[in-house]
Amino acid sequence: MLLSSTTAFAQPMPPMPMQPMNTPAMAGTVSAQGRQQVKMETKAFLSTHTLDANTDIWSLKSGVEPPTGVLSRATVKAQGDEFMRNNRWDNTKSGYVPIAPAPREPSTLTHAEMRTETAQFMFFFHGAETTERWIETSAARPSK
Repeated sequence: MLLSSTTAFAQPMPPMPMQPMNTPAMAGTVSAQGRQQVKMETKAFLSTHTLDANTDIWSLKSGVEPPTGVLSRATVKAQGDEFMRNNRWDNTKSGYVPIAPAPREPSTLTHAEMRTETAQFMFFFHGAETTERWIETSAARPSK
């Protein structure tokens, strides 16, 4: 069966009702205050920043301190570099994951700390002579 040209799909959409964007009631103090605020912020920004035409980057003029709470470009770059040093992208998780820290240096431990850690390790693991590997004690020995 063929669709006739009178079906709902073939009919043009009715025109959207036009609503005026700026009615006299809307053009009150709210928009005037908004314009004044934008002008003041623009003037303040232009008095403290310059545009580098080569890179299209706004930067602070010399001798001008950044607003409170705004970090310097060098600080933000250092934080980004530190993050990239300590994290890597993982496609399976679709996000950054921390890189495992470097192994500890056993020579920095005192004799007491080394004895304590060795005792803890020996409590939880035992050596399998046939495979020459450490096996977790709870998995190797049946519980009583």
